[in-house]
Amino acid sequence: MATPVRFPAGLSTFPRRSTLNTFPLATSPSLIAQIEDFMGYDVDDFTVTQTNGTVAAIGATGAVIKLSTSGGGATDKVMLARNTQAVQFIQGAQVWFSQRVAYPRTVGNTNDTNIYMGIFDNADPTAASNGIYFLKPTGGTFVNFIIKTAAGTTTFQHVADLARPSGLYGDLNSTNGTLTAVVAGNAFTGISVATAGAGYMVPPLCLATSTSGGTAGNIPVTCGLASTSYNVGNPIMPIYTTGLRYESLYSPVVAVPGSGYTNTTGATTYIEIEPWIDLQFYFDGKNTLAVGVNGRTVMTIGAAGQSSVAAGGTIDLATVGFNSFASTTQLSTAICPVQPVTGSVYNLVPLVPMGIAAGFANTSANARAFYLKEFALAVESR
Repeated sequence: MATPVRFPAGLSTFPRRSTLNTFPLATSPSLIAQIEDFMGYDVDDFTVTQTNGTVAAIGATGAVIKLSTSGGGATDKVMLARNTQAVQFIQGAQVWFSQRVAYPRTVGNTNDTNIYMGIFDNADPTAASNGIYFLKPTGGTFVNFIIKTAAGTTTFQHVADLARPSGLYGDLNSTNGTLTAVVAGNAFTGISVATAGAGYMVPPLCLATSTSGGTAGNIPVTCGLASTSYNVGNPIMPIYTTGLRYESLYSPVVAVPGSGYTNTTGATTYIEIEPWIDLQFYFDGKNTLAVGVNGRTVMTIGAAGQSSVAAGGTIDLATVGFNSFASTTQLSTAICPVQPVTGSVYNLVPLVPMGIAAGFANTSANARAFYLKEFALAVESR
């Protein structure tokens, strides 16, 4: 009988220094892993909750899903959820999570949305009673990390910034790049890098956009990346993540030269560059949860944490910086007769099945959009 190939230490293609460096690619009866890249968006696999909203695949480098509202009302929303709730935090079982998202922010007042990204006990995140998720609240591009249970909503503010290519809040080295497009008669005839920017992890989403606020036709532009240097003394760029990609715009391409676009009268077509941001967390199955942005761990919650956090509390990382936290909340013996370690994140997280979801809710009667490129999720069930 042939001996099977075994990988007792796991098999992963995530970068060595990434928050998800142990994400498993080899599954087993006690381990499930799902990577959804939307190459062939199967609507039957998802639940859409919407009010004047739509979900559709668009033409872009790699497969991209666009979630959008029509601007019919201030309470419009659109949410996309995987049908199965398969994630539950169980002592001794690891959980890996990552969502890659892009947020258009340069045309009009597009900060007036609440964007939800994570795992929830409801297909509509706005109706969830339990969840572990990222939230971009209305009024800016900053992202909070939230743990929601019946014991309260625990909030860690400023864990990420969707407007910076690196995704890191306060990362002054990370700047947005720009492209210059030559448009004649609503047709693209040339393109070049105007500002290279810095901090991109992967090639960004390039949108052909009009100054009237609309997206002009399909997306005909792609852009590569080239390596760049940065000041390693910047405290927002942790030294221990050196080796992860932190790059600049390079070699743009007009995929369909001469393509025509129809704008509102008096509008101008230009190229809008939106960085793809990976929002991630990893539970080690024991006592610690790590939160990552583009692979860089920005905070942890666990028994060895340096600062205290209670269920329902709020902590601002803009004040305390990269940090580790320990829970001061303890589960009741009725729920958990054998108590978790004091300080463990297991005292904070929901103990019910949850599923992956993403989407946004308007706060004004304007057409808005949000882009989802992929997600990765793995759970041990042993």
